Amino acid sequence: MNGNKNLIAVIGANLYGCLTAAKLSIKFPEKKIVIYDAGSKILQSFESVKLQKYQLNNGFHSIELPRAKELVNFLKNKIKVKIKFFPNIRKQIIQKHYIAEHQSLKNYPQELKKFYKKEKLKTKFYDHFFKSVSPNFKKIILKVAKRYNTEFKNVAHFFIPWFFPKEYVFDSNDEGEIFRNKVRSGKVIPSFAITSSGRVESLRKDFNNFFKKRKNIKLALNTGIFSENKKLKTTNKNFLNAGQVFICLPPFFLANNKLKKEITKNYKFLANVLIKLPKKYKTKEFTEIIFCSSKFPALGRITNTNNFVKSKDQLLQAELILSNPNDLKNINLKNNFFNELKKINPLIKKRDIKILDSKITRKVFYPDIKFINLFRNEVIKKLKKIKDKTFYNFFLGPINMSKQWKFSEKFLNLAK
Repeated sequence: MNGNKNLIAVIGANLYGCLTAAKLSIKFPEKKIVIYDAGSKILQSFESVKLQKYQLNNGFHSIELPRAKELVNFLKNKIKVKIKFFPNIRKQIIQKHYIAEHQSLKNYPQELKKFYKKEKLKTKFYDHFFKSVSPNFKKIILKVAKRYNTEFKNVAHFFIPWFFPKEYVFDSNDEGEIFRNKVRSGKVIPSFAITSSGRVESLRKDFNNFFKKRKNIKLALNTGIFSENKKLKTTNKNFLNAGQVFICLPPFFLANNKLKKEITKNYKFLANVLIKLPKKYKTKEFTEIIFCSSKFPALGRITNTNNFVKSKDQLLQAELILSNPNDLKNINLKNNFFNELKKINPLIKKRDIKILDSKITRKVFYPDIKFINLFRNEVIKKLKKIKDKTFYNFFLGPINMSKQWKFSEKFLNLAK
């Protein structure tokens, strides 16, 4: 094995990288762990956004339980994070119908039942799901899916099995799908965990404190990575010279420029909107609502902020996926949200709705499957050529906290 056996390099200061480094530092107190990241801070993707006077997560960030109970225990016991818990009550709106997630088809509104051709289905193929719905529902899904990508096959996982009754089972070995199938079948009652502040951004302080106490962890921020002559180097031209290298982010530094352009050419803009309703509408009826509404196709989710910020009024945080940042100015937010919110509570009046703030908060990429596969193959080829002992669990784009925990566990088992 090449490199310094007493040095382990972790590439990426996201949650995945921070968890990997923390675990390695505990398992190998005699070894030096260096975290490399091109950014100036750890956990940059967890930066909160300011909407009016409120600091909020940039999208829905929580830890699913019991799926990620080991992660929560590690954060509490090792990183010393203060955690609070709240119910997972996810609802959904399909066209004009407001329903509970994981509901049985027999309990669907009569009009909604017509969208589904079969009483039940179990398959690992997205196209089998799609063939099992009515032409009208296909048209609705295809229209809404364009908020992500013009080709439905590239974003089918955002709709299947989410907007299907519990009798429609996506048969997959993925740990997330296995967990969801247990929830859908009623075998597991889900809940959420979040930092006591309500913002995942506060994990940065907790991890920084942990790293300072561990004498064998070093942060190498503002330091990018690239490959040269079958070796990994930092942007300050130094070889990593590590006994083992664990890559905890999508390694674009291993892809050619043409492929990088293809992967990143289909991008959208995430907009966050803060809505205020009078306190008479304060509710614990839902944690979040996911949307498949052809009248307002840009709307992906509404989060009930009760578990994240304190307010006497009912604050709702909405996420829109837009093709152009100027679209946010052109949408009549009050009208559109009124039309959606009255599906939840028919008593809501338009005058009760106040749009407190709205802003573009992130650029989001939705690449074609074809280029994802090409990227995977390119990375595998490059890693085989690199002389350092280098490991990578393939992913491209955001992954939830449970998967980041499981990926870090795989790395921990590989480390020597």
